[in-house]
Amino acid sequence: MAEAMRIHLYLLTGPHAGDEFALDREAVLGRQEGNQVRLDDRKASRKHARVYREGDAVFLQDLGSSNGTYVGEDRISRVRLRDGDVFRIGETKIRVRLEASAARRTESPKPRNPEPSVEVEALSGGSGRLLQFHKIEDKGGLFTEDLSQRGALFKLFLFLALLVLGAILFYFAFQMGSGEG
Repeated sequence: MAEAMRIHLYLLTGPHAGDEFALDREAVLGRQEGNQVRLDDRKASRKHARVYREGDAVFLQDLGSSNGTYVGEDRISRVRLRDGDVFRIGETKIRVRLEASAARRTESPKPRNPEPSVEVEALSGGSGRLLQFHKIEDKGGLFTEDLSQRGALFKLFLFLALLVLGAILFYFAFQMGSGEG
């Protein structure tokens, strides 16, 4: 008997990056209202591709889209998906996570003498969950932001200010040097 898989699709890019879709069956992906996975991507077709289960395997099939469906750099018409695969529809990248259904999972036995421990999640492999970050409060000030995040006008002003400061220092150094001789 084939083990039922739950299919998770994670939108990695695009206006809905971070959204997750949990699928038990087939899903059509595209721009059209009513698709199980609707993409706001102008390069996606209305009914662009479908993800479906066939036995114990999960497949991605292009539905004749004009811009194609890609796994890596390869344009595909139909491909078997594996856990962790990333595919692209238009400009939207989507990660696939395959999970055994809850009915087939077994719980690990509890330790006999539980001791406090620190749980550390490994960086490689991942859990399929999206990471959340906390923005540090902006305390204001001239150099609280990374310079690369500043606009071009600010960078130009900073460059000119440093240039003028350098010229003033050079002028005074030259004056002091000529006054000694």
